[in-house]
Amino acid sequence: MIPQFPALLLAASLQLISTALSAQVLHSGKYEQLLLAVTPDGYVEGHYYDEMPGSTRITCSFSMSGQVDAMGHVTFVTKAPMGFAGSLRPEGDGVAFSIESATEMPGCGMLLPPEINTGLALSMVEPKQWIGMARVKDPRAYLYQTPQVHATHARYIVRDDVVGILVCTDSWCQVEYTNKAGNSHLGWVKRKHLVNLRDLRASRL
Repeated sequence: MIPQFPALLLAASLQLISTALSAQVLHSGKYEQLLLAVTPDGYVEGHYYDEMPGSTRITCSFSMSGQVDAMGHVTFVTKAPMGFAGSLRPEGDGVAFSIESATEMPGCGMLLPPEINTGLALSMVEPKQWIGMARVKDPRAYLYQTPQVHATHARYIVRDDVVGILVCTDSWCQVEYTNKAGNSHLGWVKRKHLVNLRDLRASRL
């Protein structure tokens, strides 16, 4: 009789490998300075923002998008203010991402640590249900309480603000806007005011 132990061990090993790989999945959420959305069709759209404290206002801000491969990794291109190649992967309870020549982006040379060249690790601060991210392309877009033109609106967002998308209809999107202080606001925005990050060119609108 041929022993069955090797086959059992092989099956167990394959199961462990499969479990490990399946655990390494990118999820939408807030990863320290990085806001990230995983779309239903396997794209990642993200926005990074950091600011130096003090009277001198120095910021590092850029958007990015790319498609998730079979290993859960993403090769992306930054969208603003210029295009740089980079990569993103799940790592532990967070993500690691790197960008070639990241320090050449305005302000980023003074704010991004050296690890950005090899893999900057960011922990997830808060999970989100975002199915995409978009940027406001018009001077002003109101946040309505319901998807109706006569609904009450108490806030608005402005050109270049980035929002996480929760759901969209033909004319409206329910979005979450996180301001620079870290406070979030939910509302409905007319879809015509938004452009998805993957559709942005490598320059400002």
